Amino acid sequence: MIYLYLFAFFLLLKFIGFPLVFLLFQKTEDRGFAFAGFFALLCISYVSFLMTSIGFFPFNQTTILVVTFFFTLLSFALFIIKRQEIQLYIQKNFKILFFEAIIFFLCFSAFLAIRFGNPDLWHTSMGGEKPMDIALLNALARTTVIPPLDPWFAGESVNYYYFGQLILSIPIKITGISTTIFYNIALAFLFAQTAISMFSLINNTTKSKLFGIFGAIFLVSMGNLYQIKLIINSFHQQIPINAWYWTATRIMPNSEINEFPFFTFLYADLHAHLIALPIALFVLAFSLSFLEEKNKSTFFIVKLIIMSLALGILRATNVWDYPTYFGASILILCFANITHRITIKHAFLKTIASLFSIGIISNIAMIPFLRHYKIAPLNVIFYHGPHTALMDYGIIHGFFLFIIGSLFLFALYRRKIVLDKLFQISVLFTLLAIIATLIPDIIDIPLGLGRMNTVFKFYFQAWVFYSIASVYALSLLFHMRKDIPFIPKTCWAMLFLLLFFISFSYVPTATSAKIHDRISTSTPRTLDGALFMQYASYFDQDKLIPFNQDFAAIAWINSNIKETPVLVEAQTPAYRWGGRISAYTGIQTIIGWDWHEKAHRSYLLADDIDKRVADVKLFYETRSSQEALSVIKRYNVSYIYVGELEKAYYSFDGLEKFSRLINEGVIDIIYKNGNTIIYKVIHG
Repeated sequence: MIYLYLFAFFLLLKFIGFPLVFLLFQKTEDRGFAFAGFFALLCISYVSFLMTSIGFFPFNQTTILVVTFFFTLLSFALFIIKRQEIQLYIQKNFKILFFEAIIFFLCFSAFLAIRFGNPDLWHTSMGGEKPMDIALLNALARTTVIPPLDPWFAGESVNYYYFGQLILSIPIKITGISTTIFYNIALAFLFAQTAISMFSLINNTTKSKLFGIFGAIFLVSMGNLYQIKLIINSFHQQIPINAWYWTATRIMPNSEINEFPFFTFLYADLHAHLIALPIALFVLAFSLSFLEEKNKSTFFIVKLIIMSLALGILRATNVWDYPTYFGASILILCFANITHRITIKHAFLKTIASLFSIGIISNIAMIPFLRHYKIAPLNVIFYHGPHTALMDYGIIHGFFLFIIGSLFLFALYRRKIVLDKLFQISVLFTLLAIIATLIPDIIDIPLGLGRMNTVFKFYFQAWVFYSIASVYALSLLFHMRKDIPFIPKTCWAMLFLLLFFISFSYVPTATSAKIHDRISTSTPRTLDGALFMQYASYFDQDKLIPFNQDFAAIAWINSNIKETPVLVEAQTPAYRWGGRISAYTGIQTIIGWDWHEKAHRSYLLADDIDKRVADVKLFYETRSSQEALSVIKRYNVSYIYVGELEKAYYSFDGLEKFSRLINEGVIDIIYKNGNTIIYKVIHG
């Protein structure tokens, strides 16, 4: 039944959003249909966020339903006003709407099947940072205040660009679906939305469904050229299963991350840059819509405000994307102003005005987020370390560079092509990609990560720009194919197909490996990302730690504790099983993965976080009731968790004191299952 509610909600979003985007994308073929449901979700999320942030209403199901009802009324009113125009459009353009719906359904179904094959939200070595992601999602599902309390840092709110997780919490609050199930549905939804967004963007500018499909494939269903090396090596040596999906993202020699979208979705960390991807594509598509129409002053201002809000949401979803896509949208607007045949002076002034307007509005719109978001000075400096090798760059972006380079060579042969608007847009996106990939070789943002993070963030953005530029280039080459001699054309086509299949080979090989690389092969196929706990165990501290009792305790907590108290649980090095109770419930613990809190709270001294780590160790290890009580008071602890992990990490003598605290009337047992006990603090 819950799946029916979820389906009905997504369908409602599509109906709510279409009259809105129909007005905003006036000259595009699909009138923004690809973005309709997602745009409605952004609107509902933003208004709910705003109402909660300024203290009008709690962030709960009632508030979200009220906001959804308001947008439903607004949409219905717009439909009544534009009824004849909308009906006429649908009659004439039903095929493109149906085609986009089919693409979305196929992409959603395909990726849901992948998640059904391996939905697990933790793994002993290749689990990634899913515990952090599910912790944020659970915190937002549980909270009624914004910003939400941080599950891994008791007493403080989340200090991270959490708006993407807030967007995803809306369907959870509406339907009541389990977060560990919706986590996997959300990945499929975002994958499909990214694919259809790219299709729409390309189709609306090239007027070709074929190249729209190529756009979707280039962006979300391709790898780089490295996978062929693994395939060749596999004929004479055994390739580790995780290498099939991991190695292609670690090509450079200094721990840099050259991630690309299909890996991002396949690896399934529900990180900010993944959630931000369809938002970024909306910004680009909306910016490109300015090319199609010479907007009247009032409508231009309305569209400018919408784009500013979208950029503000993008900033609160993934702050790294904000300057890049802000700059991209301004360049596209500048190009649109020039192509509208107004004077250079007028175009320049209009662009400058747009720049300041977007900058001001996008920041004002997110003041409720920005006033709580603390960050230390970045201290950006020039980079002096080893730079990107041309060979590595070619392996990562070689497929795109081949297509774009071919267009430039053809432009030397047929110079008139440079006057084509599509050629000029392609050049604009090539340039954006090159700038993005140059940044890590020019500047350094010292975060204790070397170039790992800058390459990761900017190369990911470059993949988007290269994808768009290469599809535009491919479209131009296809339409000019009659002007190319047969032999060069045939050789080019063969090389294109070779590079395409090498790049595409990542998809089946990596997908198969990821599906089979599970913590427990006995776990059934499911969409519940927490079900592995019933079947899996792992070794830590030289002890076998089963997860089944944690699974039962987590279910009990989620059913019986509705507020957001502080619970003490084991603190372990990052990527291990520590922080699991807070992650899977959203309630607070004293300290979770300490490295991540140091990254999120750069305004604090590392010692401030290390002190919490020491306090947790003291709390479990000490024999003194008074020392334990001092920790309880310091962090306002309400619950104490003692399970298999705590018994592996802390001494029996230290854990024995909890029996004395029961006798002293300080704590009481409220849950017991096998070797797992939850104590409730009566007083401190």
